Amino acid sequence: MSKSYVTYKGDSSQTRQAKRSFRARISIQKKRLERQAQHKVLQHELTLIRTAAESPVRYDKMVQRFCDVNNMKLWSKKRSRVVIQLSQDFNLFNNPSKVLRDLLYLLYDAKVYQGYPTIRYIDKVCFGALYLVDNMCWEIANHRLWKVTLQNMPASEHVKFAKVRSFESSDYDTEAACMVNERVHINRKGDDLSNQSYRTKSKQLRDMVAVAIAGAEDPNYELPFDAAQAIDSAISEQFDNVIQHVPNANQASLCAFYDKVTKELTILIYNFGKTIAETLLPKNLPQPVRGEVEDIIRNHTKRFGFLIGSNFTQENALTLLALQEGISSKLLTDDTRGHGLIDYIEKCFELQPLCRIAIVSGRTAIKIDQKYPISLKNVLNRPRRILALNEDNDIYAKPDKTYVRTMDVAFNGVIIETTIPLIY
Repeated sequence: MSKSYVTYKGDSSQTRQAKRSFRARISIQKKRLERQAQHKVLQHELTLIRTAAESPVRYDKMVQRFCDVNNMKLWSKKRSRVVIQLSQDFNLFNNPSKVLRDLLYLLYDAKVYQGYPTIRYIDKVCFGALYLVDNMCWEIANHRLWKVTLQNMPASEHVKFAKVRSFESSDYDTEAACMVNERVHINRKGDDLSNQSYRTKSKQLRDMVAVAIAGAEDPNYELPFDAAQAIDSAISEQFDNVIQHVPNANQASLCAFYDKVTKELTILIYNFGKTIAETLLPKNLPQPVRGEVEDIIRNHTKRFGFLIGSNFTQENALTLLALQEGISSKLLTDDTRGHGLIDYIEKCFELQPLCRIAIVSGRTAIKIDQKYPISLKNVLNRPRRILALNEDNDIYAKPDKTYVRTMDVAFNGVIIETTIPLIY
């Protein structure tokens, strides 16, 4: 403090008062500056991009792998708060990369910021993408106080979002929609694949499919036996894969959702773990399946190559190959394997030709609609149902690049979303 503002013994009362007032103003100004400085530091801390290692939030092992092993480059590039736009463009069929990127950023946002993200409703969003957003929100809520700011969401859509509750088995039925959601527990006591809860849960899902179709088409409708068997087979095969290939997985998700307003049915199978391609790597396969897969890979390598940056990769080829009839890593122990997905795809399109199926695994996204139908072809030494997703339905040729795509974000597991419009 300047000596001129120190109170001396000889100062008059007026001088003393003036010096006290000045010192008080200086003190107030100093405290104001200190508060401003503290506020700037706080703001800086809220916007500071920290590494995952510095964050106290640690997700489930499989979710953490999605964040910081498979997608570290994308993870580290995010420099602003996440705003998820719920629109028709936010869907797994046409834009799986966008959905997965937003999930990644949502998880990163919760690690880095103390505030909360925003979900902004634009227009109708596909249920599968909404389910995944809800699932990641609950994952975050397991580790910190958490809420989501919803903008522009109409009451009817808000109810759907609020009732998903993907973290637990639940169901609901309202005038606008109905849902059966099962967080299927994987039983690892013994090796009996038949002793699994999803076998009873899949019946609930099939019953709901029948009820949805009946409500949209015919009150007396009954799901055909072969369609019911195909749905059950696809569910069983996918969950058996979880048991056999993902030893640390305890749960996976099975959900059916029917929008009574749009008359649209969605079936979602979703789990973290090995990708489809990883279960079909030749080194993991028995003979003769190994020879069949190696034959396809040699053909593709010779004709197309699998170069870095290519729009057709070995993972793409293996994932597509897994859809074909009789291709499975478990054929030697169970000769019925390798038919589940192709049966399911075939029967879904018999139910409704306008059906849409999205399959996401690793960096591969496959979409299936009525453009490329299944046909019987003599492939790998015997007749098989083939879905090659190209004009000639030739598994030895490249698929349509708009139907088999390489994403810039990887999902360590499998997502199968089926959308069946029930307007005939």
